[in-house]
Amino acid sequence: MVLTGFSPFVQYGNVDGRVVHLNADGQLEEIFKGVTEKLIVVAFLSKKSLPCNKMYPYLVTLSNEFPNVVFIRIDTDLLELTANKYAVNLLPSFQFYINGIKQGEFSGASENRLRQSVSELAK
Repeated sequence: MVLTGFSPFVQYGNVDGRVVHLNADGQLEEIFKGVTEKLIVVAFLSKKSLPCNKMYPYLVTLSNEFPNVVFIRIDTDLLELTANKYAVNLLPSFQFYINGIKQGEFSGASENRLRQSVSELAK
């Protein structure tokens, strides 16, 4: 997957489906600077959490259904500073941004709520 509009000097982690895994604090801000006029879905997940592990495959499915949306996975165990900066207290947490401005957020393992949020904001 080619990440057009992203900063060329930032090395991103692996890509699963169309979900980009970040691997360093500060990368999310680089994405906000490089991606405009698109919905960015930021999933704050932990590999140690059963609800997070339940939601991740669904996130990959949505990423393939919504090709004009940017899907980001942040491993809160690896990027604790980023999770704290974005006030993540419960997992899984999902935040939605357009042009770097938060459009909404929710916490919990609700596939329906995630789909509804993406559908409404991706218009």
